[in-house]
Amino acid sequence: MEKLAETIEFLKRLAVVIKNPDTKLSTDEVDNLKDAVDTLNKAFMDRMKAPFTDNTLMPFGKHRGTPLKDVPAGWLDWFMDQDWAEEKWPRLVEYCNGNIHAIEQELDEKSRDDFFSAAGF
Repeated sequence: MEKLAETIEFLKRLAVVIKNPDTKLSTDEVDNLKDAVDTLNKAFMDRMKAPFTDNTLMPFGKHRGTPLKDVPAGWLDWFMDQDWAEEKWPRLVEYCNGNIHAIEQELDEKSRDDFFSAAGF
């Protein structure tokens, strides 16, 4: 994480240099830029491989930006029924499969609540 922070700071500094077209980059700066790109690429690829957790933000759709633990079970259930889910969002499918009991429990509770609400309880 420290290397990533250093890389981000370097890129901020480099952006200032790039804005001035008369500025030439030294060999060290070019090497640092290559290292920075490699570091960011590795961090991005690592993040793309990391499993989703309860705190992962929903990456798309109506609930985009919501922590997965707060996305309604009904929506996750709908998502799991979509033909494209596994191909486009395999880590989200993996998360749902790993939390299937919690999703089913929330759906059961909602169904029970809806039943009693409709019955006037």
